[in-house]
Amino acid sequence: MNIPKNENINSVFEYETYMLISLKYLLSLSIKTENAIQQALTNALVESMLIHIRILCDIFLSRMKSHPDEINLLKIIDNENISPVLKQLIGELDQTYGNSKTEGSHCWTINKRLAHASDLRGPSYDYRLLINQLYPILVKIILEINKVLKNPKIESNLSFSNN
Repeated sequence: MNIPKNENINSVFEYETYMLISLKYLLSLSIKTENAIQQALTNALVESMLIHIRILCDIFLSRMKSHPDEINLLKIIDNENISPVLKQLIGELDQTYGNSKTEGSHCWTINKRLAHASDLRGPSYDYRLLINQLYPILVKIILEINKVLKNPKIESNLSFSNN
Protein backbone atom coordinates (compact mmCIF):
# COMPACT_ATOMS: atom_id res chain seq x y z
CA MET A 1 0.00 0.00 0.00
CA ASN A 2 1.26 3.46 -0.91
CA ILE A 3 0.75 5.41 2.35
CA PRO A 4 0.53 9.21 2.17
CA LYS A 5 3.45 11.14 3.62
CA ASN A 6 1.70 11.57 6.97
CA GLU A 7 -0.23 8.70 8.59
CA ASN A 8 -2.79 11.15 9.99
CA ILE A 9 -3.54 12.39 6.47
CA ASN A 10 -4.31 8.80 5.50
CA SER A 11 -6.67 8.49 8.48
CA VAL A 12 -8.49 11.70 7.58
CA PHE A 13 -8.90 10.60 3.96
CA GLU A 14 -10.19 7.19 5.08
CA TYR A 15 -12.67 8.83 7.47
CA GLU A 16 -13.97 11.36 4.93
CA THR A 17 -14.41 8.59 2.35
CA TYR A 18 -16.18 6.40 4.89
CA MET A 19 -18.56 9.18 5.95
CA LEU A 20 -19.41 10.27 2.40
CA ILE A 21 -20.21 6.75 1.23
CA SER A 22 -21.97 5.67 4.45
CA LEU A 23 -24.16 8.76 4.63
CA LYS A 24 -25.23 8.39 1.01
CA TYR A 25 -26.13 4.77 1.75
CA LEU A 26 -28.08 5.73 4.89
CA LEU A 27 -29.93 8.44 2.96
CA SER A 28 -30.94 5.86 0.38
CA LEU A 29 -32.53 3.87 3.21
CA SER A 30 -34.24 6.88 4.76
CA ILE A 31 -38.00 7.02 4.27
CA LYS A 32 -39.66 10.43 3.96
CA THR A 33 -42.58 10.67 6.36
CA GLU A 34 -44.48 13.31 8.25
CA ASN A 35 -42.88 11.97 11.42
CA ALA A 36 -40.88 14.82 13.00
CA ILE A 37 -38.18 12.52 14.36
CA GLN A 38 -37.68 10.85 10.97
CA GLN A 39 -37.52 14.25 9.26
CA ALA A 40 -34.97 15.52 11.80
CA LEU A 41 -32.82 12.41 11.26
CA THR A 42 -33.02 12.81 7.48
CA ASN A 43 -32.04 16.49 7.79
CA ALA A 44 -29.11 15.54 10.03
CA LEU A 45 -27.92 12.94 7.50
CA VAL A 46 -28.17 15.42 4.62
CA GLU A 47 -26.36 18.16 6.54
CA SER A 48 -23.63 15.78 7.66
CA MET A 49 -23.17 14.53 4.11
CA LEU A 50 -22.90 18.11 2.82
CA ILE A 51 -20.14 18.89 5.31
CA HIS A 52 -18.17 15.84 4.13
CA ILE A 53 -18.80 16.80 0.48
CA ARG A 54 -17.43 20.27 1.26
CA ILE A 55 -14.34 18.86 3.01
CA LEU A 56 -13.57 16.45 0.15
CA CYS A 57 -14.08 19.20 -2.45
CA ASP A 58 -11.66 21.43 -0.53
CA ILE A 59 -9.11 18.60 -0.38
CA PHE A 60 -9.39 17.58 -4.03
CA LEU A 61 -9.53 21.13 -5.41
CA SER A 62 -6.65 22.15 -3.10
CA ARG A 63 -8.13 25.60 -2.56
CA MET A 64 -7.41 25.84 1.15
CA LYS A 65 -3.91 27.28 1.44
CA SER A 66 -4.23 29.54 4.44
CA HIS A 67 -2.91 27.03 6.99
CA PRO A 68 0.03 24.64 6.51
CA ASP A 69 -1.81 21.82 8.33
CA GLU A 70 -4.73 21.77 5.86
CA ILE A 71 -4.87 18.66 3.72
CA ASN A 72 -4.87 18.93 -0.06
CA LEU A 73 -4.58 16.42 -2.90
CA LEU A 74 -0.78 16.61 -3.02
CA LYS A 75 -0.58 15.56 0.62
CA ILE A 76 -2.51 12.39 -0.29
CA ILE A 77 -0.68 11.45 -3.49
CA ASP A 78 2.40 12.82 -5.21
CA ASN A 79 2.03 15.00 -8.28
CA GLU A 80 3.59 12.35 -10.54
CA ASN A 81 0.83 9.92 -9.49
CA ILE A 82 -1.95 12.23 -10.68
CA SER A 83 -3.24 10.48 -13.79
CA PRO A 84 -4.82 12.23 -16.78
CA VAL A 85 -8.14 10.69 -15.69
CA LEU A 86 -7.76 12.19 -12.20
CA LYS A 87 -6.90 15.60 -13.70
CA GLN A 88 -10.03 15.41 -15.86
CA LEU A 89 -12.18 14.46 -12.84
CA ILE A 90 -10.73 17.31 -10.77
CA GLY A 91 -11.61 19.69 -13.63
CA GLU A 92 -15.14 18.28 -13.71
CA LEU A 93 -15.41 18.70 -9.93
CA ASP A 94 -14.15 22.29 -10.16
CA GLN A 95 -16.78 23.12 -12.80
CA THR A 96 -19.61 21.36 -10.96
CA TYR A 97 -18.76 22.60 -7.45
CA GLY A 98 -18.11 26.20 -8.45
CA ASN A 99 -16.77 28.66 -5.90
CA SER A 100 -17.86 30.72 -2.94
CA LYS A 101 -18.10 33.93 -4.98
CA THR A 102 -20.45 32.57 -7.66
CA GLU A 103 -24.00 32.96 -6.40
CA GLY A 104 -26.00 29.79 -6.85
CA SER A 105 -22.98 27.50 -7.32
CA HIS A 106 -22.88 24.36 -5.19
CA CYS A 107 -19.96 25.77 -3.17
CA TRP A 108 -21.84 29.03 -2.56
CA THR A 109 -25.02 27.10 -1.65
CA ILE A 110 -23.28 24.93 0.95
CA ASN A 111 -21.59 27.99 2.46
CA LYS A 112 -24.66 30.23 2.56
CA ARG A 113 -27.33 27.65 3.37
CA LEU A 114 -25.42 25.34 5.69
CA ALA A 115 -21.92 26.26 6.81
CA HIS A 116 -22.52 29.90 7.72
CA ALA A 117 -25.33 31.63 9.59
CA SER A 118 -26.48 33.76 6.67
CA ASP A 119 -29.89 35.34 6.18
CA LEU A 120 -30.41 32.96 3.21
CA ARG A 121 -30.82 29.99 5.52
CA GLY A 122 -34.30 28.71 6.06
CA PRO A 123 -36.08 25.77 7.66
CA SER A 124 -35.68 23.67 4.50
CA TYR A 125 -33.81 23.43 1.22
CA ASP A 126 -33.71 20.67 -1.39
CA TYR A 127 -30.07 19.59 -1.73
CA ARG A 128 -30.79 16.59 -3.99
CA LEU A 129 -29.44 18.20 -7.17
CA LEU A 130 -26.23 19.24 -5.41
CA ILE A 131 -25.70 15.76 -3.90
CA ASN A 132 -26.68 13.94 -7.11
CA GLN A 133 -24.20 15.98 -9.15
CA LEU A 134 -21.23 16.00 -6.75
CA TYR A 135 -21.40 12.53 -5.18
CA PRO A 136 -20.64 10.51 -8.35
CA ILE A 137 -17.68 12.74 -9.22
CA LEU A 138 -16.28 12.44 -5.70
CA VAL A 139 -16.60 8.65 -5.78
CA LYS A 140 -14.77 8.51 -9.15
CA ILE A 141 -11.99 10.70 -7.73
CA ILE A 142 -11.68 8.49 -4.65
CA LEU A 143 -11.54 5.39 -6.88
CA GLU A 144 -8.83 6.98 -9.03
CA ILE A 145 -6.77 8.03 -5.99
CA ASN A 146 -7.10 4.58 -4.50
CA LYS A 147 -5.61 3.05 -7.66
CA VAL A 148 -2.40 4.64 -6.38
CA LEU A 149 -2.90 4.16 -2.63
CA LYS A 150 -4.27 0.61 -2.82
CA ASN A 151 -5.79 1.20 0.61
CA PRO A 152 -8.01 -1.72 1.71
CA LYS A 153 -10.03 0.46 4.10
CA ILE A 154 -10.93 2.86 1.32
CA GLU A 155 -11.69 -0.10 -0.95
CA SER A 156 -14.05 -1.43 1.72
CA ASN A 157 -15.71 1.98 2.11
CA LEU A 158 -16.27 2.15 -1.63
CA SER A 159 -18.16 -1.13 -1.60
CA PHE A 160 -21.15 0.82 -0.19
CA SER A 161 -21.11 3.20 -3.17
CA ASN A 162 -22.62 0.51 -5.39
CA ASN A 163 -25.74 0.25 -3.18
